[in-house]
Amino acid sequence: MRRARPLIALAAALVVGGWLLFSPTSRDVPPTVAPSGAGTVTATLTPGVVPARLADGAIYTPLLYLDTGTSVGTASSPDGTAERLLLRGAGAPRELRSVPKDRFPQWLGLTAADGVLYWAESSATAAGPYETRLWRAPVAPAAGPPVALTADTGGIVFFESQYDLVVAEDRLHWVAAPPTTPPKPRCARSRSPAARLPRTSSTAGTDGAPGPGSSASTRARRRC
Repeated sequence: MRRARPLIALAAALVVGGWLLFSPTSRDVPPTVAPSGAGTVTATLTPGVVPARLADGAIYTPLLYLDTGTSVGTASSPDGTAERLLLRGAGAPRELRSVPKDRFPQWLGLTAADGVLYWAESSATAAGPYETRLWRAPVAPAAGPPVALTADTGGIVFFESQYDLVVAEDRLHWVAAPPTTPPKPRCARSRSPAARLPRTSSTAGTDGAPGPGSSASTRARRRC
């Protein structure tokens, strides 16, 4: 009887193994076949090629793509004295802005909505300090030239994100930081530090009309 036990165990193992091997549940499930006439979706990626140099030889740096064939970017002027903001599409590039290089221009916060391009232009002024001015321009050339909206942008802040300038409800929105050095009171008796102003959200109409919170001349006032 003791000798028969290993044989019984072996036979049971073979039976269980055969059942697992040939049972319908262990077989591969055939792939589901879509019914005839069902639509299929095919994803294809077509890389676009944009030459790095313009026809005048200047190196083009894209800043924003409006679609696969249209972009906004910068390039030096042919004589190298100015920096240009260009709208580049199928035809010749369209010059939106041209600023002398000795003013060290920067174009920031580019965004587009309803066929209109918006951006901030920061450059040095004749007096020395930088000025940040907001601009708009229709993407279609026939719709008109670029228009300056406002230079009253306060301490405008850029985070290099798509939300630096936001168009909503026909207004252009941005974030402005408080002054780093609040004005000191002209009173010898007051020695307490000035309260720090909170960060504010500023707006301007997409047609250039000022909005609430758009003034850059906010001041902290205290009574002596």
